[in-house]
Amino acid sequence: MKKKIEAEDFLEYTFLSAPAFSPDASHAAFLEHGADIETNGYYSRIMVIDDLNDPIPRALTDEKSCIGFLWEDNEHIWQFAGAKGGSKISRISVCDNICLDCFEIPYRAKPLTILNDGRIAFLAQSSISDERRLLEKHGDARILEEQAIAQEKNYFTIVDEYPFWMNGEGFINKIRCGLYFLEPQGRQCMRATPEYFHVENAAYSSKLNLMLLAGSEYEIIRPYKTGISVLDVSNTALRSLIPKDEYRVEHIGFMGKTAVFVGSKLDIYNVSQCPEIFSLDLSNGRTETLYHGEISVHNSVCGDCRYGSGKEFSGKEKTLMFVSSVEDSSHIISWSTDTGLEPLVEYSGSVDCFDASERGVLFVGMHDMRLQELYLQTADGEKHRLTSCNETYYETHAISVPKKLFYKNAQGSTIHGFVLEPIDFDSSKDYPLILCIHGGPRLSYGEIFYHEMQYLANHGYIVAYANPTGSDGFGQQFGYLCGKFGTVDYDDLMQFTDELLKAYPCIDESRMGVMGGSYGGFMTNWIIGHTDRFAAAVSQRSISNFISLEGTSDYGIVLSEGQQLAGTFHDIEKTWWHSPLKYAHNVKTPTLFIQAMQDYRCPVSEAMQMYTALKMNGTKTRMCLFYGENHDLSRTGKPRSRLKRIQEITAWMDEFLFPQRT
Repeated sequence: MKKKIEAEDFLEYTFLSAPAFSPDASHAAFLEHGADIETNGYYSRIMVIDDLNDPIPRALTDEKSCIGFLWEDNEHIWQFAGAKGGSKISRISVCDNICLDCFEIPYRAKPLTILNDGRIAFLAQSSISDERRLLEKHGDARILEEQAIAQEKNYFTIVDEYPFWMNGEGFINKIRCGLYFLEPQGRQCMRATPEYFHVENAAYSSKLNLMLLAGSEYEIIRPYKTGISVLDVSNTALRSLIPKDEYRVEHIGFMGKTAVFVGSKLDIYNVSQCPEIFSLDLSNGRTETLYHGEISVHNSVCGDCRYGSGKEFSGKEKTLMFVSSVEDSSHIISWSTDTGLEPLVEYSGSVDCFDASERGVLFVGMHDMRLQELYLQTADGEKHRLTSCNETYYETHAISVPKKLFYKNAQGSTIHGFVLEPIDFDSSKDYPLILCIHGGPRLSYGEIFYHEMQYLANHGYIVAYANPTGSDGFGQQFGYLCGKFGTVDYDDLMQFTDELLKAYPCIDESRMGVMGGSYGGFMTNWIIGHTDRFAAAVSQRSISNFISLEGTSDYGIVLSEGQQLAGTFHDIEKTWWHSPLKYAHNVKTPTLFIQAMQDYRCPVSEAMQMYTALKMNGTKTRMCLFYGENHDLSRTGKPRSRLKRIQEITAWMDEFLFPQRT
């Protein structure tokens, strides 16, 4: 008999990211991650596969705080690891794991590539204010000034820019992400971009010896749309090709010697607009549309069993490859000048990141209800699983396989819904239901292993989730929810609940719960203000008041003017109409609020306002606040916080939906 999935089981999972072929594609490396309850953190280390025909992953070093890595050649890897005040960089011999060189730099470096002259390009954040204070300081005077800066950060900060903070980063005033070049022999770092230039993405062409940069030089207000510039690596001359405020740029790269980017002017469907693929003339900045269609060029499939990141966009001579969300799955799509758009890696589930070579596509995926594993799809289209990091868990635990429940909504669109039946499901018995709502709203649920849902299904609940209007992967019109929050999306979810009750007469209608985070938290707040059909609710990292959100969120203007097509100084009545707080006096549903104190996307004030309104109404409510956590608590939060969060959710739902347990 297989084991039941428990709340703490995520501590046993292995997460994978950043797959990369060696230059000759004979072997590969990737990052392996895992949660550690003792340190209340995560380890990250480089794993190497020496022979892709006989894949046996092995750890490259004992280093467990790896940030990233670069293949120098087929025999050597540059390892970037976290260090106090910066990064520790090591040159490792792959065949015998020997460290040939090791030094530290005063930047938290995100490695990009190795340049033609052997220098290493990386991105790193730095404070303009701090660097100016330290500029003329040397020796003991510099040490004292560094200590003074560190002490000041403990008791005050000054802001004169917008946004003043960013989720996962904290206060970002006068902080810019810059492009740096590291000369390994001399161990010298040189900033290649101006101090006020903020780099959001970078791509290097070894054929042209040029760096393409998505980003902007700004003071006071960081633009939501970014410019594109080209930098001559030989002399760091920077030239603007596309001005800021023209495109929202998602990806940049090279297709041979042709510069390309994925972006949108957001001129028709606002922040929900599907991007286009453009070529970019490096001499004059002129653009040409390569592909115009309703595509997603990223992975929108939600999950709570990932850690780290990797490549989602890549180009070679005449071909582009990118991760794309198609309905409930994410695939790898290729576009070429000869064949146009066509699927390259197409399986139900999720492709999280990849690398490509003449040998095929190396990718991290979640398929067949497995947790993440590393796969190789060879040039002939054959798929091979290279790792078994989570195979023992998969074989020994009871995993509920999603059952499809699709239906037509009032607009004639097919809504994709899924049901996780409890382990040992017996249709003759009564069961409580938990309806889960994803964030975004331009995200989607799919047929992948989702820890908290699997745990709840193992805990005796029917767990249901759907992709209502506004979800990604179903086309432009379907995904356009701007100015309509709480209307058709709410109707879709209520109809889905009706369909569930018809398909599963065993659901006890008096024992139904609802939960969601971010946009799902907004919708949870909205639902409890508009219906009493749910006996319990859990609202996480939520939105309650778009008026206050506009001035406090890192993307406040985008979330109001962009998503609601209204704002505090532009149709405040509409802004308030879409705010769940307006309807809080109607709420009778017992509600738990879960909120991270350092969530700067949906700040703690949003949960506090809704919590206060419910308390004043006499509605049973509780709020659990997590220190030192941000908007990503449920996905990459500290292990003890993640465990406490699941325990709080379970205890709350059990109290009202499984009263016999409590």
